Amino acid sequence: MYYFQIAEANRMTTSRRTGKRGRKPAKVDVKAKLERSRQSARECRARKKLRYQYLEELVTSREKAIYALRKELEMVGIQLKVTFHSVDDFHVKCIN
Repeated sequence: MYYFQIAEANRMTTSRRTGKRGRKPAKVDVKAKLERSRQSARECRARKKLRYQYLEELVTSREKAIYALRKELEMVGIQLKVTFHSVDDFHVKCIN
């Protein structure tokens, strides 16, 4: 019973609003609305796909950069070991 009272109140308030200014509800073409919704979903999926491709490329480039920096760090470490080893040898020769 309560539902019907609300529906009746809504119907009465909408009938009073007909004389007021403002945007009137347009006749909605259901097929056109569904097609717009489908098109919007297709575009959303395409944007998502592009975003994921971009992020995958970004991850790949960062992984390559990390690999190159690790190799460079390894080479610098080897050079330091060689340098300090030769310095230690030099000190040993000078002391003797």
